[in-house]
Amino acid sequence: MAFPLDDPDAAIERVQAGVRAAQERAALEVAVAVAARLLEMSPTDARRHSRPVPEVDAYYFWQPVRGGGQLLVHRDGSLLFGASVLTFDQMVSASAEGRRTDPSAWE
Repeated sequence: MAFPLDDPDAAIERVQAGVRAAQERAALEVAVAVAARLLEMSPTDARRHSRPVPEVDAYYFWQPVRGGGQLLVHRDGSLLFGASVLTFDQMVSASAEGRRTDPSAWE
């Protein structure tokens, strides 16, 4: 990738944007691996049934079956599991209030 030498600030911004994008992809892949293991689904399915939730700095995953679970995987490594009876908004609200699921629940 070539950068114009007459605008070093623009070149720096492009590099920084690339770094941020790489960090975002890496965070998603970590969250996908965690969700796939805990929700017992393939990484492909975890990616397919996920979305970022920037307001709580997490990724949301769900099992697309009746009675399936849902999971918020936060960037700090903490988790919030929810039964299918909870809505997405309820999950986000609980997360924003600081609720988390003890990881020993999966042992």
